[in-house]
Amino acid sequence: MRTVQETTAAAVPQALGPALASAVRALRAERGDTTAPIAIITPSSVNGTFARRALALATSFLRVVMWTHSELESVLAEEGL
Repeated sequence: MRTVQETTAAAVPQALGPALASAVRALRAERGDTTAPIAIITPSSVNGTFARRALALATSFLRVVMWTHSELESVLAEEGL
């Protein structure tokens, strides 16, 4: 028999927020620009909302957007028009 570990809703943002904050800092440090725009690709808009909230609970960042794959495709297609 397989058991599923329960996770509370509060536990997910606590783990996700600091991880996202660390990734954003690392990308900006790599670019040498502390205010470089960052796009985070999520599987759905609901996941993007959870990620945005988790990041906001961890710390505040400017110029960080959450996009789905289809939203990214639309933005890239519009730039070429």
